[in-house]
Amino acid sequence: MSGIRSANMYARLLFLLLGLGSSVAGPAQFATLDPSFSADGFDTLSTNAWIGYDNMTGFTEVALQADGRILSAGYIGLSEYAYVTRHLANGEPDTAFADQGTFLLPFWTAMSFAFEDLVVQPDGRILVAGSSSVFNGLGIIRLTPGGALDTSFAGLGYTIVYGTGGYLEGADLSVRSDGHIALVSHVYDANTDGIFAAVLTPSGTLDAAFDGDGRLTYFIPGEQLIVRQAGLDSLDRIVVAGDHPLFGMFPGEMFVTRIATDGSIDPGFGSGGFVYMSPSPYQGLANGALHVHADGRIVIAGVGLMVRLLDDGSADGTFGSSGTAYIPSHPMGVDLPRGLTCDASGRYIISGVLFDSTPDVWQHVIVRRVEADGTLDTSFGPSASFVWPPVYDGTSGDAVGFHDLVQPDGRIVLCGGARPPGSPNTNALVMRLYFSGETGIPEGLGNVTCSVAPDPARSEAVVRYVLAGPALLSMRIVDPAGGAVRAV
Repeated sequence: MSGIRSANMYARLLFLLLGLGSSVAGPAQFATLDPSFSADGFDTLSTNAWIGYDNMTGFTEVALQADGRILSAGYIGLSEYAYVTRHLANGEPDTAFADQGTFLLPFWTAMSFAFEDLVVQPDGRILVAGSSSVFNGLGIIRLTPGGALDTSFAGLGYTIVYGTGGYLEGADLSVRSDGHIALVSHVYDANTDGIFAAVLTPSGTLDAAFDGDGRLTYFIPGEQLIVRQAGLDSLDRIVVAGDHPLFGMFPGEMFVTRIATDGSIDPGFGSGGFVYMSPSPYQGLANGALHVHADGRIVIAGVGLMVRLLDDGSADGTFGSSGTAYIPSHPMGVDLPRGLTCDASGRYIISGVLFDSTPDVWQHVIVRRVEADGTLDTSFGPSASFVWPPVYDGTSGDAVGFHDLVQPDGRIVLCGGARPPGSPNTNALVMRLYFSGETGIPEGLGNVTCSVAPDPARSEAVVRYVLAGPALLSMRIVDPAGGAVRAV
């Protein structure tokens, strides 16, 4: 949905409070916390509610179910527990999911690992995956839409995919168009770092059509490939992005490679299946993020820059300068991207963590929006960003952002962790943002506050309002030219 409204396509809702005598349109506002979500725009969950004591935790991935409910996955401590929670669309915990809103996987089960990725299948079943600090493998679990183990998956509801050489660290999860499941991880041994990928059938067994046994381990002798993120293109090819340190030093180069459905490195991509990009010093991927468009274009967000490639791996000259857009650091400090998605207007939403320049280097959630051509979208906020907490004043604690998604109505949901002031532990964090003129930011109308979603609206809209006290209220629907359409 474009930030500049098309006046001949949509009707706009305006409100009149009886006795005021004129309609009032709210001023443009930047992205902000959505008060229709958990009352103040975010919810934090302490481990005490699950395990009886506080510990380090955070959500690492977020996904949306078809009915608008929000799933988040994370882990506690050093893989002591892994969990999935569900929130209602209004931000309240959904106690109908699993056990009072949380599926919890304890340390002493056979599946001790950290949930690092989360996907909702087209049929509503939930896949979660992660790596383990205990065994050398990737764990993958499938849940029913209600949060119970789906025993039609691998007989137990879970399985372990073991590596074929080296140690596995991190997990990226995708579902192919045929229902097969792709897993990607960083693999390392005493000498080098590389790529591990696996494909499972919908029933949870390794797919022998992928590299012979369902697993690929790829090293380049004498070089390092540090896997950061992965995804699928529309042809079910696996796209992997990461860092390629030079002489063991970061940031070095960024790399992107593409793996065919048979498990081979795709020779039609880049040069020999790889694209290497050499950013300027102190710019690069470094925990960066990846988005793959339906037409095969690949977008990478790194520290200080974004890169967009065409389907064949060549630079997309319509983006930034010859395919690279340089993103200035936020004035408060340095921001590291971790999540990247695209909204209906083709704008990119980047979420991550901002390390401020104070002596103690406090951390903040940061979300930035970039136009489809690679320019900063300054209508999103100062420096094209939303920062939370906006400052560190000793009372607000600090926070980090991980991955994000864009709801169909344009609101942005992201997950991460938040540390209360003075605490050594963190709580899991999920928040939702909205933006004036696109998703119905509340407009102050005298003694009534109201919101409309979606805004603009085609045929249906939900109107929420709060009165400061007893009052008569009327609503008038007008077209963009101000002509009356209907009075309620």
